[in-house]
Amino acid sequence: MRGGGWLRSWGPAALVAALGTLTPLVWVWARGMTLVQRDSAGVYAPLRRLAGEALRSGSLPLWNPYCATGMPFLGETIHGVLHPVSVAAAFLFPGDGLDPLMGGYALCAGLGAGLLAAVFGASRSSSVLAGFAYGLAGYPLSMTGNLVFLAGAATVPWVLAAFRLCGTRPGAGSFALAAFAVASAAFSGDIQMLAVATAAGLALAAEGGGRRGLAVACGGAVVGALLAGVQLAPSWSFLQLTNRALPLPDYDVRQWDLAPWRLVELVSPGFFWWPQDGPQTAPVYMSLGNPTWFNVPFAESVFVGAGTLLLAVSGIRSSRSGRVAALLAAVALWLAMGRYLGARAIQDLVPVFKGFRYGEKYLPVVLAFLALLAALGADRVAGDRKVARRYALAGAVTASVALAAWLAAKALPGRLDPAVASHLAHGAPHALLAGVAVAACSLAAMRGRSAACRIGLAATVWVACCAASGYALRPGRPEARVNAAPPAIEAPSPGLRVFNAGGVPQHAPRQGWDAIDELDYGVLTSMAANANARYRIDNLSVDTGLFPIRWFRLNDALGPELALAAPRFAVTHLVLPRGGADQNLLRPMTATGTLQQTDPRNGMEIWSILHRPWAGFAKAVIPVADDEQARAALVDETRRGGREAIVETGAILPVAPGAVLSLSRRAERIEVAGEAAAGATMVINDAFWPGWRAAIDGREVPILAADALVRAVVWPAGKHTLVMEYRPDELRVGKLLSLAGGVLLVAGIFLLGRLSPSSPRRDAA
Repeated sequence: MRGGGWLRSWGPAALVAALGTLTPLVWVWARGMTLVQRDSAGVYAPLRRLAGEALRSGSLPLWNPYCATGMPFLGETIHGVLHPVSVAAAFLFPGDGLDPLMGGYALCAGLGAGLLAAVFGASRSSSVLAGFAYGLAGYPLSMTGNLVFLAGAATVPWVLAAFRLCGTRPGAGSFALAAFAVASAAFSGDIQMLAVATAAGLALAAEGGGRRGLAVACGGAVVGALLAGVQLAPSWSFLQLTNRALPLPDYDVRQWDLAPWRLVELVSPGFFWWPQDGPQTAPVYMSLGNPTWFNVPFAESVFVGAGTLLLAVSGIRSSRSGRVAALLAAVALWLAMGRYLGARAIQDLVPVFKGFRYGEKYLPVVLAFLALLAALGADRVAGDRKVARRYALAGAVTASVALAAWLAAKALPGRLDPAVASHLAHGAPHALLAGVAVAACSLAAMRGRSAACRIGLAATVWVACCAASGYALRPGRPEARVNAAPPAIEAPSPGLRVFNAGGVPQHAPRQGWDAIDELDYGVLTSMAANANARYRIDNLSVDTGLFPIRWFRLNDALGPELALAAPRFAVTHLVLPRGGADQNLLRPMTATGTLQQTDPRNGMEIWSILHRPWAGFAKAVIPVADDEQARAALVDETRRGGREAIVETGAILPVAPGAVLSLSRRAERIEVAGEAAAGATMVINDAFWPGWRAAIDGREVPILAADALVRAVVWPAGKHTLVMEYRPDELRVGKLLSLAGGVLLVAGIFLLGRLSPSSPRRDAA
């Protein structure tokens, strides 16, 4: 399109796309329900307040003190703190709930897909269709259960659209948009989506504008990555100190590849998993999905809709660009299928891509191209009576096949797996109705009513996706999933630290609650990691995709005996869900502890146990050479009930009696006043991590690793004040990179603005 044609085409339709994309979410909220569930409930929601409070105060949330004795928060990347939608939500919705944030990401997804179609020249109605086809597809809606992947999916079409503009209109505006899109994708925390979308986007830029378009797109990608340096530099540093620095186990690599049988679900929603199966069981997935570990799929739904697929086929023939988009979609689909068609073997040869897991995570790129092709196809059907005639027949054939599948599933249940038959029978009518609707719209186009055809096709996609949204969304009770009250327990300063030694408790079913409500309520009320963070309570455990490597190795070395080591790490309370703990293993602690209460909601026992103080002087020190020796010594000390501090040092450390006089603890700053009779060793039960700095009376002192997990300093004789602050070097590097990115962005806009704009390239027929 010439000039700002693509913008004029898409701008007026954006409101329609926005309202349509949010429809199923608003319907959930209007009933007083929440969309929070699965990882969003257990990992993201409890920690979101850290992000919101920091952003509103004008700072960055660098440290999470509530999990694994402490770990980086911004560096963990999966929380997507600096994504534009995250920043906006922090200020617009200061309650820091996830539902508004999810709504923002869903809106972003739908608008981005519509923009992508408009950039390729689709009409207004068809651009809206693309927004519906992507924003309401099963995968993005399913990711309300896993916030980081929702953020990544929401940003994919923006990256593709920006790079396409770099090809067709290589100027200052497209360069800036590409830089911001890449930075936003990096800020989402889904690095896999950033890499895949960037690779696909560069291909679009090259096809649309040749060398010049590719050069502008590459420049935008580099500047965008630099702009995100404040996130990427801490994330890279954090990654090296997590379990992801270790080789991925084979079962983890192969888990959640897109099984070929799941392709049926593109048109028959709920085929692999539907709500009635429950949150932890999916019989069709178990029989046809070849699972290696989990017994449920990664995404609740991968539904696209028969209407979208039919139109996408037409879109392939609309232009050379359509064929390129189809090729890229096919490559992404092949990658999503992982081990099934050999993609994993090829992927393992590529340095960055070999670290990616979960094949289904490639689906957003597939869906973005399908939505684009569907928009182009809708315009082709509406504008060409011959094509419309063929699609009237194609819609009728689709409806007939769907009807046959439904009848077969109903008539031959004995020859099919019962779950397969019931799921197919339940989902096939969706394809039948879509086929009928496409045929009807095509008939309108045959009669010269092209506008009615376009609007009807957009409505068909919207209705189909809204009708299937219940297979992807798992709404539930806020009082169960996000607002459950903690047990009424207290501890002296600096407060509580808990350890759940037996998993999620069982409790009596509540009227009106579904299985996810029951599960998430159990997680929250038992203060399982990371639910404790919502209540500002520490936990020795952590639930995350990137475990700190010291914690990971210690947990691996001790196994269930980690509970016996808990008192060493200032754990004040042991949580024992009824029937979920090894009472014989824990008897040494319960014998000397006090049963503080039994939670009447679920029978959960809460024991106050004898423990080391959060900060205190060691009575004895065992020096070791490195973390491996520290783990071995800690395992031995735990099993024999020893109390010596294990410190990684090459010297003999002083030991003397002393007392902590005062203690002030904030997320990224600790201040301890103490007095020792002679030179001594103080142990601080906060995680040992690069970036922490220590000073006693203003003089910097080294921090030593203690007990394989926490920190220690050598304390001079007498009364002193210790201050520890988290000031990681990688954050300073990241800020410099972002500053450099900002400078290059301004320079690029200036230089490209000075160049004479070339005529925009039209898509080749």
